[in-house]
Amino acid sequence: MFNQITVIGNICQDIKLSYTQSGVAFLNNAIASSHKYVGNDGKMKEDVCYLNFSIFGKLAENMNQYLHKGSKVFLQGRMIQENYTDKEGKNRTNYKIIVETMKYLDNKPADNNQSGNPYKNVQPSSASVQTESVQQQTPEVNEPAQKGEGFPY
Repeated sequence: MFNQITVIGNICQDIKLSYTQSGVAFLNNAIASSHKYVGNDGKMKEDVCYLNFSIFGKLAENMNQYLHKGSKVFLQGRMIQENYTDKEGKNRTNYKIIVETMKYLDNKPADNNQSGNPYKNVQPSSASVQTESVQQQTPEVNEPAQKGEGFPY
């Protein structure tokens, strides 16, 4: 079987990094991705899809350090299905991406001293290095030995 999803969009909420009891960094958030098209009435329309995601380890720490609400990001991972019972006793299903690869897509501001700069800790020539270092961290998330170290998935 093959389970892979790729999404490009904007981070929906402020990033809140947490740690498992065993010390593994993680965060839960959502990404908004849109599709624009011309409807039957000839007017431009846009469908927006919101997808929840979870990210673990060094990837979560990197997202926390460099990205923020509204940041454009490429996420790739696997889709999981979560079943739960709501407050009214009804069975519900939620789908979530478990992120295995991420790339920052925002343009880095030219002036690193701007207020509100999401790249305040990044060296001027490191934009391409960020992507490479994030991708190199991906295998850590997939190693089976780590599932017993606090990874719920």
